[in-house]
Amino acid sequence: MAFEVEWLDKEQLILRIRFIDHVSWSEFYDSIHYAHNVVLHAHHRVNLVIEDQAGLPDGNSLMHFRTAMANQPTNLKQVFIIPKTEPNQTIKLALMKRFSSILQNIMPSKSSIIFVTSLAEVYRYIDKAHAT
Repeated sequence: MAFEVEWLDKEQLILRIRFIDHVSWSEFYDSIHYAHNVVLHAHHRVNLVIEDQAGLPDGNSLMHFRTAMANQPTNLKQVFIIPKTEPNQTIKLALMKRFSSILQNIMPSKSSIIFVTSLAEVYRYIDKAHAT
């Protein structure tokens, strides 16, 4: 399988989808659908981490992420995206963060999307949110 879905903590507050091999958009949707079903069965709010280690397929990512966001369970808290590390990562991450704000404007009632560079950064965001 080109992706793995696993809980990152024993409390089941953080669920990760990890793309470990190149995926098609169909496999991308399968992974999101599977993760959404897992989140839906939790009886509390859940953070979702999408970690891309292999690179997403070619095509209009905005359209695909928008479609995936439209079907979110109501208990999905935040979505963290860790893109594949590539040359010019700083520029690419800045563009992705802009992309995230566009999605929030299109679908303001859905979970916020936060682009980060590592799992450690995800934990910092979550710890900071719990502290406030």
